[in-house]
Amino acid sequence: MGYISRSYSEDHGEHYHKNGGCKKDHDKKDRCHDKEGRTVVDFDFSNQSGAVTLATAAILGAIAPEQVIGDVDFDKACNGDLVWLSGSSTITAPVAVAVGTTITYRIHKVRKFQNDPLLGTVIHTVTQPLPPLTIGESIIVPIDFVDVLNSREDGVSYVLTVGGIAVLAVALSATISNTTFTGTQYSN
Repeated sequence: MGYISRSYSEDHGEHYHKNGGCKKDHDKKDRCHDKEGRTVVDFDFSNQSGAVTLATAAILGAIAPEQVIGDVDFDKACNGDLVWLSGSSTITAPVAVAVGTTITYRIHKVRKFQNDPLLGTVIHTVTQPLPPLTIGESIIVPIDFVDVLNSREDGVSYVLTVGGIAVLAVALSATISNTTFTGTQYSN
């Protein structure tokens, strides 16, 4: 399993503006402003390639450990910058799934030089209890969160993980795929 990540920083934005791609107002630094006065200063995304399978035994409280399925990185931060994190992910049942299993998505905020992304601060959690699913049936889970940066957060990454738990004494078996995770940084 892996994911593809691309980043478009301010340099990309300047190229875009100089070539006539932007139809909005610009300041002296040639940045594009939205109507609320914020400036898009960075954008990053990752697309999951392949799939992750979460599985547990049929034991009450059995846990499928977290696995990284995407990340976005931002090099520079100013106090008050906003980072809008969004995406979606598909959960597919490779076998029939009974009620009583839960899939959990977490966004970890990871600082520069932190070796293990799973030790980053969890800033958002999406818990998806699975409805009864037949073999091959899928559901799509949306992910949305806005984080406020401070000036001490240069080199921050956001890591999206997925894990699961068997709430009842039923086995968890689910495939996570087609995950897209994006981050857009806005400045005042």
